[in-house]
Amino acid sequence: MVLAKWMRTLRFGNDIFRLIDSTSYFDAYQIYIKALLKRPQCIVRFAMLTDDMDTCLGFSVSETNILHYVWVQKDERRHGIGKSLVPFAFKYITHITRAGMIIWNNKFPDVRFDPFK
Repeated sequence: MVLAKWMRTLRFGNDIFRLIDSTSYFDAYQIYIKALLKRPQCIVRFAMLTDDMDTCLGFSVSETNILHYVWVQKDERRHGIGKSLVPFAFKYITHITRAGMIIWNNKFPDVRFDPFK
């Protein structure tokens, strides 16, 4: 689920990634995300419904001071789910979407974008 949501929302939420040939993007980027998820310091947090553990409202992928990705279901945004998935200070973000750009500019102006972390 993490891989599929991340790849799809990054591709369609980032105007630059949208320009990449679809087959090239999905073939190559899944390898990259899987490598991030296998890092020893990688933490994946999930926001689940307490009465329905089959329903994921969102997730975040991070390492010590790096935030790789946050995804929240569209209908569940603006309820503090994303904030609860990132309960730590971070210095870097590695992936950005149009929605993420707005949040980054408004709430985290001192955080650096570095896709190579």
